[in-house]
Amino acid sequence: PSRAFQFRFGGAKGVVYAGEESLLCQEGLQYKMLLRDSQVKFEVPDRSRLNLRIASTAGDCHRSLFFPSALRAFEDSGADTNAIEKIYETAYTQLTDVSWSGVQLLQQIFRIPSDVREPTMKARHGLLKLALHLGNIGVTPEQYQDSFLGLYLAKLAEQAKQSDLFAIPIPGSYCLLGLTDDYGILKSADPDPCEVFIRANEKTIEGEVLIYRDPIIHIGDIQKATAIGEAVLRARIKADLRLSRAEIEARIHALVSMDNVIFFSQHDRPPLPHRLSGGDLDGDRFEVLTKECGFWDERYHTSNPANYADDEDKPPLQSDSNDEGFNISRLADFVGHFVQNHCFDDLQDVLMCLADEREGGLNHDDTKDLARWLSKAVDYAKNGEVVDLTKDVLKNSRFRPTRIPDFLCALNRKAYYDPEERYYESSSLLGKLYRANRGKQYKIPNRTKNLGLLLIPDLDPTRFIKPVLPATMSLFRLEDVIDKIVEGHAHQYRQYCLQQRLDNVTSISHQFERATTYGNYKLSEISEVQLFLRDQDDDFPNHFVQQLIMEVRDYLLNNDNISHTWLDSPTTGKRILLHEPKFVRDIYKWCLRKAWYKAIQQGEAYWTQGYAFICLYALFCATVPFPLQDSFVGTHGVGPPNPGHAA
Repeated sequence: PSRAFQFRFGGAKGVVYAGEESLLCQEGLQYKMLLRDSQVKFEVPDRSRLNLRIASTAGDCHRSLFFPSALRAFEDSGADTNAIEKIYETAYTQLTDVSWSGVQLLQQIFRIPSDVREPTMKARHGLLKLALHLGNIGVTPEQYQDSFLGLYLAKLAEQAKQSDLFAIPIPGSYCLLGLTDDYGILKSADPDPCEVFIRANEKTIEGEVLIYRDPIIHIGDIQKATAIGEAVLRARIKADLRLSRAEIEARIHALVSMDNVIFFSQHDRPPLPHRLSGGDLDGDRFEVLTKECGFWDERYHTSNPANYADDEDKPPLQSDSNDEGFNISRLADFVGHFVQNHCFDDLQDVLMCLADEREGGLNHDDTKDLARWLSKAVDYAKNGEVVDLTKDVLKNSRFRPTRIPDFLCALNRKAYYDPEERYYESSSLLGKLYRANRGKQYKIPNRTKNLGLLLIPDLDPTRFIKPVLPATMSLFRLEDVIDKIVEGHAHQYRQYCLQQRLDNVTSISHQFERATTYGNYKLSEISEVQLFLRDQDDDFPNHFVQQLIMEVRDYLLNNDNISHTWLDSPTTGKRILLHEPKFVRDIYKWCLRKAWYKAIQQGEAYWTQGYAFICLYALFCATVPFPLQDSFVGTHGVGPPNPGHAA
């Protein structure tokens, strides 16, 4: 479980973490939670009614992703660009081949948690989660490339490239939640690089690292730091003579129990997070690159950071006693004003153009001076200070690019879209990566054949199609009921897919265009893939998963079905009651496997190829819909289960 949390509490926001107990003792009082003054953003009128809300946690440790301004900064600071090109070549080979390594890259790109049953992600990229689970039990995409799941993964990888060609995971990197060193272990930076303490993937990271945030708007937004190891950590804690032996061990244990976080020193001036694109420790995540990345070493040089405004000591805002309350007109005006003046993406495009034109790239004075406007634009949502793109930036000849580099096509931005394609081939790293990977072709099957899954040993129906049952039990009635559940459920899914296709295809000519665009595919197959790839939060028909498992649950929890369908002994006629949670779990899984098996056998009849994988997703990735240990309790004999224990 996570030990660091981004919270909201009345007028306060920021990050807290589970520390050693003595830290919560202040002036002889023991507190439940301590906040810094800077975390109180505004005073609330009534402190007697405050709700604590967890906005996010340290979560999984995902790898950092490349992005354009970081790639430009790496190149201008002496990174090995050949090594970076090799990383992209390897990654795109794995993605276009739709290999198991490619699926793991997609997990990083789409930030899928390692626990595929994570409830906050239940409606996002469901089939990718299924592929991850299958891979963890030894069933890899190489074994089902011609199935609907293989088609989905290929289209998802293609979609990822179209969305952001440069977003490739960086080897030897970590994306971590930033925390303050309240223990006072980390020393001042002068004159050496700043010290940090890093825990990631349940281990302590030690040695020289690069640290930065997204976005990078100035060449000095990437800084070096020294990550101290556990030996140094223990020595410094033990050197504190004020601590008892028990407190020393408690502090060491508390720190090494943290995960996916980076601690910053309180002694650095200005604080290191502020030097990194004006970051803070109220929930910012920091990208950490070790030398295992393979493209930077001691020859990599960092630049002096920009002078970002420090609002750490600003007093909290006072509540407005003359507040008129909610007003829809004021809200509409605010939203309209925000849309009209939000220009950060456009400014980033200007920065990338200037860096490509100017000698030295981001080291040039023009690009450094432009960073001031980007810093102001990125804070617009916080303070309402507007940047006028034309008046403040483009009217200044220093900030007006004369040409447009070709790699801007990969950013999908309208501001610099050139319908006449008057782009020049950039010789920079970004240009090379764009041209090398823009035309990558993915291994997409001509026709999906779900039946091939039956040949995979780990999914062989003869190995799991029936649970281990007492010799006196019969499953024939249960099979008949499950067949009816699946038949009705699959029919509803067919109607859903058909309606989605009709809603999204507005003309016969558009149908024909989509059918011919995808070669030998049947239109129904492609339409269904698009259904699973939509950008909305409900990009996976999760309600069908929930409906399926609820129907199975309702059947199992129905006492009449339990007593008359499959718990009557065919030899003695006596009723047998469930009393083993493992047995119930086996029956539940058997029902879902039967649903999958029936769907995959009749895939062509259903014409919707994805339904079989909805059944498989329900089996492997959906949360069990009832507490198994309490659902069926009873003893051998005649009579219904104890009503005090039935779910």
